[in-house]
Amino acid sequence: MSSAAAPSARPAGRQARRAPYQGLIPYTEEDAAYFFGRDAARAVVLDNLLAYRVSILFGSSGVGKSSLLRAGVVRRVRDEGRRQIARGDPVEYMALHFSTWSEDPVAGLQRAIVAALGEISPQLAEDLPEGGALADTVAAAALRVDGALLVILDQFEEYFLYHDADGPFITQLARLLARRDTAASVLIAIREDALARLDALAAHMPGLLDNLVRIEHLDRDAARAAITE
Repeated sequence: MSSAAAPSARPAGRQARRAPYQGLIPYTEEDAAYFFGRDAARAVVLDNLLAYRVSILFGSSGVGKSSLLRAGVVRRVRDEGRRQIARGDPVEYMALHFSTWSEDPVAGLQRAIVAALGEISPQLAEDLPEGGALADTVAAAALRVDGALLVILDQFEEYFLYHDADGPFITQLARLLARRDTAASVLIAIREDALARLDALAAHMPGLLDNLVRIEHLDRDAARAAITE
């Protein structure tokens, strides 16, 4: 899926989920009605996004990181934003998911930011700057909400397949994290077997590895909730 082009769109050729379990297909925002058993993990992720400038979420392949982030976190925050607008209240905070690393991730993330705000309200995305510095786009987007912009960079192990550890995206991400006048936070989700690859980025981003969150497989109670609710 290209979350940059349309965060809520389904991958080409994929049909809507008709049942809670469809093999290894990750849950998306549209599958939230089927997503259960991760309430505690969702709360931890949201708490970290709201409390820390940058966090790292890691876990083994297939543990459910993307499903948690998309069907659990992003959908929950996005729905609350819609409710706030319907009440005439300012949007408290906005979450967006990005996982398309094969092309230019700076431009892709900027498009994802615009699309995510547009999902809540077209007015929020009007005239949002693209094409310049990533920090400028994030700063402008954060001003459109009343709290913070929560940026989720998923499947980050794939970044290293296409780009260098000191590439332009890392430079711009480091500048964003250093910009203290912007109400934004970043969560990087990565497979546990690729976690050490982040060591190369720590020199550019002080404190990058200070806040690590590990996601485990569902325990018995959570698995029961996922099946029965």
